[in-house]
Amino acid sequence: MIANALRKYLLPKSIITTPNVAEAEILAGMKIENPDDAKEAAYKIGKISNVIITGGHLNGINTIFNKTNNELKTIRKVLIETKNTHGSGCTFSAALTSYLIKKNDLNTNNLNTNYLNTNDLNRNNLNISIEKSLDFTEKAIKNGEYGTLKQKSCFNN
Repeated sequence: MIANALRKYLLPKSIITTPNVAEAEILAGMKIENPDDAKEAAYKIGKISNVIITGGHLNGINTIFNKTNNELKTIRKVLIETKNTHGSGCTFSAALTSYLIKKNDLNTNNLNTNYLNTNDLNRNNLNISIEKSLDFTEKAIKNGEYGTLKQKSCFNN
């Protein structure tokens, strides 16, 4: 099964995984029906990788387990009534990748080191990157003309 391969090979090498509720249910091997279930799933997935279970299907409650800091928290975002949510998960994960790279200054000459090792991340970098990425995605949804794909007005930060 693909989920087993992800858990065994990919997630242990990942900085973070960003599943939606349906994907998190598969990775955690449990049903997620409410924020408490999401917390339990985040702990389970968090044994392997940092995780944010995106909250689009949980009334805007995003559940984050930062394995590096052994910290569980939730961030609530207001759900926006719009047709511009298509691609929001991809937008979020791309923004998160960009903020992580930006904060870790991968333009240094030591790219041969394991710069993706979560133990080397700035202690607060993951949390800051998540919060900025959630804000970016919110702007993309608000300003999108077709899904979140037209994001020109979101690139101010």
